[in-house]
Amino acid sequence: MNESLATDIVGRHYPHRTVVGVEPVASGHRPTAVVRFADRSPLVVQCSETIEAVRTEAALVSAVRDRTDVPVPAVVATGSRDGRAYAISEFRPGTDLHTTFADSPPTVRRYIARQFGRYLGELHTAFAFDGCGELARASGPAGAGRLVAASDTSETWLVEYGRRAVERLPAAFDPFGTDCATVSTLRPSTR
Repeated sequence: MNESLATDIVGRHYPHRTVVGVEPVASGHRPTAVVRFADRSPLVVQCSETIEAVRTEAALVSAVRDRTDVPVPAVVATGSRDGRAYAISEFRPGTDLHTTFADSPPTVRRYIARQFGRYLGELHTAFAFDGCGELARASGPAGAGRLVAASDTSETWLVEYGRRAVERLPAAFDPFGTDCATVSTLRPSTR
């Protein structure tokens, strides 16, 4: 994400803050930047394909914050600018585990794995859906804050999800390619 777009988006919501720096974030699948101010905590600006995708993610983040102890930053604003949907959220410093986990000492890896397991357990306890697949906000005034799974055909969704996950594996998994591809196409009834 370029500096002028991030500054413009933040300026729409915080016109009296002075931006002193914009740092594009290279990882992730959406254009993202950290916006730093002279006298305030930084914010994160992230663009997305559609405003509905942004609003759904904001509803999910809010629900996770309300129902669990999973440390997720609050979404403070959403909107669209020049055809680009965006979300502004709090900035939380941290370490990119995609680049550091494998090289961390075993005690650190075990600690992180335990935390992830605890958080995963909290998420499974806090959320239940009638189907599976991508989440969407329920339609209609009564369901605006409620999240629903977009698909009720779990078999098709799980196979496609598994295929995409295998395609994203790093090169270190190449020797297991055939086994991973086979697992990703298994139907629940064949296990």
